[in-house]
Amino acid sequence: MKNIPNNNIVKTKTPGIDIIIVNWNTNKLLNNCLQSIQEYGETYVASTIVIDNNSYDDSQLCAINYENVELISLKNNLGFAKACNIGAKKANSEYYLFLNPDTRLENGTLKNVINFMELKNSKHIGICGVQLINDSGKPSQSCSRFPSLSRHFFHAIGLNKFLPYLGSPMREWSHAETREVDQVMGAFFLIRAKLFIDLEGFDERFFVYFEEVDLSFRAWLKGYKSIFLSECQAYHLGGGSSNIVKAKRVFYSERSRILYAFKYYTPFRCVCTLIISLLIEPITRTIFSLLIFSWKNLTEGWIAYFMLISWIPNLFKKEFRIRHSG
Repeated sequence: MKNIPNNNIVKTKTPGIDIIIVNWNTNKLLNNCLQSIQEYGETYVASTIVIDNNSYDDSQLCAINYENVELISLKNNLGFAKACNIGAKKANSEYYLFLNPDTRLENGTLKNVINFMELKNSKHIGICGVQLINDSGKPSQSCSRFPSLSRHFFHAIGLNKFLPYLGSPMREWSHAETREVDQVMGAFFLIRAKLFIDLEGFDERFFVYFEEVDLSFRAWLKGYKSIFLSECQAYHLGGGSSNIVKAKRVFYSERSRILYAFKYYTPFRCVCTLIISLLIEPITRTIFSLLIFSWKNLTEGWIAYFMLISWIPNLFKKEFRIRHSG
């Protein structure tokens, strides 16, 4: 993978955090997020970099109204992972904070995170997330286990809704205490800059979804842990720009799940993943939509799976090229 060659990023880091925000048509949310950085960033924020994925609202005008905010306007929507990598090339601090525009920092958020990461016994911690508070003032279930074939199957048939510990999202856990986890949500994803550079950034094959899962897994393979820090909070609305196009959201989520499988699973498990994604899950989604009498869910679901089926030939073409290159 050659997303961010090391020679494109300055090696000498300055203390603090560079905040990287990828935006797509979230003008009001982005404005609130930037306001919170201005109010609670204190001396820890070296710079804020906003990468706009060709928005058609007034997001870009919003970003230029703030000091110490660098706006990168893309001519096309290049996806979350690639946009993050573009922003990271402009960063030069010890820590990168990938922050969703539908989040807001709170008083002491960055101070407490940095203080924790700078502890001597935190050197093995590569990635840190915080307690994300929703509209009701309660912590969201924002941490997950690494994906597996069995967890995918339990998700597809809906069993994880009744037995949450069978799925990847850690919904059975209250998120009330600090602990090491497999993966923290990308809405607030702080990573050591050196680690991000060593891993060559996000894998740009993931247009959106699973990019932080993949990065966390590669960090884990190098011996670095991810930590969920309950003592620090940030607000997170959830959904953000993905709520605009729900059919595409399902498509990109399922596509990224399959890409992750083809990257790490054996050929047999890859075939099983395709069977679950293309046969089992569409049936269960259809049944659920009919049970709740939701024609919208039904049509959006089938649009998403039609897009997924249409994409599969491209997957095999790319896999063929990857396996026979060189």
